This record gives sequence, C-alpha cells and structure tokens, in this order.
Amino acid sequence: MLTNAMKSLAEKVIKGMEFNRQRLERYAASALSLVTALAPMIGQDAASDVAQKAMDEGKDIITVVIEEGLLDEATARQVLDPRSMVAKDTDKKALA
Repeated sequence: MLTNAMKSLAEKVIKGMEFNRQRLERYAASALSLVTALAPMIGQDAASDVAQKAMDEGKDIITVVIEEGLLDEATARQVLDPRSMVAKDTDKKALA
C-alpha cells in the first residue's frame, strides 16, 4: 500500500514539479544545521558557537567560520558544501 502511494506521489506530483535551483542552493547554504559537518573538525562547542553567532548576526555559517579563522576559505567551502553531504545517486533512487 505504501509502495503504491509513493509511486502515485512520484508520478502525479513530484514528476511535474519545477524548482528554482538558485533559491534552493541559497537556502541550503544558509541552513544552521550545516554546523554538524564542522563538529568533527572544530568540536561541538565551537560548532554550536558558530551557529549561535550566525543566527544572532544574520550571517551564513561559512561566513562566520571564515571570519573567526576556524577554517581557511577553501576548506570551509568544501566541508560546508551541502552537495557533499548527500549521495550522488539519491535523485535516481528516489523515483525508482
């Protein structure tokens, strides 16, 4: 039953959707949850501080990380790239 519902949803709703890629990338890049990727590198407390500062100052995570000197820009961009946090074939499997 659930399998049929998922197939129906994919065919009747998801298949015809159009997305604003730039807007979605901005949303993903500004998500405070990105700090979880930082914890192994800078520690949980520092990652939490980064999230708090980003929220308080209305900045994105990557800006705060670079401003605080926690990571160089290249490393920060690599670690905080939302695309690196998902499987490459996720979209293919989701609709299979």
